[in-house]
Amino acid sequence: MKEGCKGTCSTAKEYYARGPGRMEGAKEYFWFSKIAEGKNTSVADPDKVFADGKTFWMSGIFKWMVPFNGRPSPHSIITGQWRPTTAEEAKIPMGYGAIMKLVAGNDCGGNSKSPNARMMMAVW
Repeated sequence: MKEGCKGTCSTAKEYYARGPGRMEGAKEYFWFSKIAEGKNTSVADPDKVFADGKTFWMSGIFKWMVPFNGRPSPHSIITGQWRPTTAEEAKIPMGYGAIMKLVAGNDCGGNSKSPNARMMMAVW
């Protein structure tokens, strides 16, 4: 059982990346269910993110607005509410580049022609 799920999520369910913002992990599904839905719908049935158009769209908004794991939200980066520390400045580009680094990590590998890079550019 994952922390915070209180019996609604289990190790039998797969909380892999779904939706336009690649929502993944029991923690993200749990908080999405609480914040966007007000109940445990998506954490109880992660496939709802694909099955329901409203849930799919809301999962993208959720990933854009809500920070996780000590990282800023993409919204905070693009609006300038978040700024890198002096030590981070050399490693993290500002604006869209910072969002790509945040949401894609090393998936894109700096190659804008890779399938992952093209998909991320299309989504964000």
